[in-house]
Amino acid sequence: LGYLGLQMQTIEAYVHAGKEPELLAEIRQTRENIKLAQADVRENILSLRTTLAGEAGLVPALQEYVAEFGVHTATHTQFESELKSAPNLSPLAEVQLVRIVQEALTNVRKHARANHVEVKLAMKDGGLALSVIDDGLGMALANGSNGATLKGGHTFGLQTMVERAESIGGKLYIDSEPQHGTVIKLWLPLLTE
Repeated sequence: LGYLGLQMQTIEAYVHAGKEPELLAEIRQTRENIKLAQADVRENILSLRTTLAGEAGLVPALQEYVAEFGVHTATHTQFESELKSAPNLSPLAEVQLVRIVQEALTNVRKHARANHVEVKLAMKDGGLALSVIDDGLGMALANGSNGATLKGGHTFGLQTMVERAESIGGKLYIDSEPQHGTVIKLWLPLLTE
């Protein structure tokens, strides 16, 4: 909102100076920034609702989040769960899992320009396996398959996702190439009884 306020001051200055071409360009840019801000607000509200939907259960909450993400972004989404029952994760692991999915989908919306995104849950190697797969622009990774940073130093929250996974004993891998989409794979250990 602060940035939009500055853009409005710039527009006002162009009006007073009679600089019509610059004024029109600034109005177009402001309109685009308003659309992006609206998308961020919708996504944050959806994220908060998903985080607070603990009583619904992890899998149904993720399924609803992925479906609503598709509606809000006009991206074709698919959610697939091979789980026969709710995974035995700690409450902290559930929160981190949801946050990783949210960050991955935020990256799809902001950067990937994907037409399709798929979120999958399965049991693998005694733990929970999550995959987020998109057909978007992809990216050039600087650190190979761990994908913590991109060439040029940008992270798009990738390092945060890696740190979230590691904080709960999990592992996160990112596989991506320019023009070939991105695959994020997360493995989390289950609680032992």
